[in-house]
Amino acid sequence: MALEIAMKALMISEGIDYPKKHDIIDYFKIAVDSKDITKELKNESASIISTFSELLDLRNSAGYNLGTLKLDATTASKSNELIRLVERHIASIKKALKITG
Repeated sequence: MALEIAMKALMISEGIDYPKKHDIIDYFKIAVDSKDITKELKNESASIISTFSELLDLRNSAGYNLGTLKLDATTASKSNELIRLVERHIASIKKALKITG
């Protein structure tokens, strides 16, 4: 997941050695608590964690085979919402890491 990779980049920048697993929320919280993290990202961290948790649940319930999920109008709408959130969260993390582009 792109959001997971962005969260891990933030942790690396803060010198946090996270375990090699997918559920990294506790370690992300430690990174966000760093004095060097922007206020904007600190304010957005709850939404980042919520979005990440939802994506992790989706991936786990599908057993990494997201193609098995039924795509109805509700699922499509939720997917679009998650995409917008992920894009926003990644932009915030990039800004905190001072990455352009």
